[in-house]
Amino acid sequence: MKSIFLTFSRPSPSRRVKDAPTRITHWLMAICFFVAYITSEGETFRLLHVTMGYTLFGLVVFRLIYGIVGPRQARIAALWRKAIGLKQWCVLAWTQLSRVTTPATIQWHQGRLMLTPALTVLILALTAPITLSGYLTFNAFGGDLAEDFLISVHELFGNALLFTVLTHLGWLVLSSLITRHNEVAPMWHGVMPGAGPDVAKHNHLWLAIAVVLGVVGYITWEWSVSPHGLIRLL
Repeated sequence: MKSIFLTFSRPSPSRRVKDAPTRITHWLMAICFFVAYITSEGETFRLLHVTMGYTLFGLVVFRLIYGIVGPRQARIAALWRKAIGLKQWCVLAWTQLSRVTTPATIQWHQGRLMLTPALTVLILALTAPITLSGYLTFNAFGGDLAEDFLISVHELFGNALLFTVLTHLGWLVLSSLITRHNEVAPMWHGVMPGAGPDVAKHNHLWLAIAVVLGVVGYITWEWSVSPHGLIRLL
């Protein structure tokens, strides 16, 4: 049996490009954001919404730390360089498109490779203001005068994150159609077809398991300390 995050047998030839902590953090972040977004209205799921938001923020913090001290393929610096490069590529592409006499020779493939990292950086960046505004709202910081403002800020960044996530998903689908390769699959099972050395030298399954246990432990603790659990039915 093949596990999602630990591959015992891989098709040949193939190479590992994503390790287990990177993949499990990605999917846990996706789940937390989805649950937080659909539970953002009303008092019934308010504690569940808050817990998912805090969990999402914790996962982002872990991803940033792992992106600093972790292996090369998981480095945040690499994502940042590509995100910065996308801005330069857009300026160059616009300059070439605006030329009338000289045919444009735009490296579309290069821009495509930069867009996904740029969207990833934006998703990570948007989590901080969402969490901060949500924390201040939940704890009634500033009283009634600040509540409406904080709620508006929280909703603004929440919708911005939703738009970024949907753009990310749409671009992955479009990119898969353009390249005729499943662009989502490497983040699912960690490998890409083709010969060559593994980009992710080690899978670090133990760390992925620790992340899952940490998330489950935190959610369980929040559930246990709340008088009504995370879902208030009455």
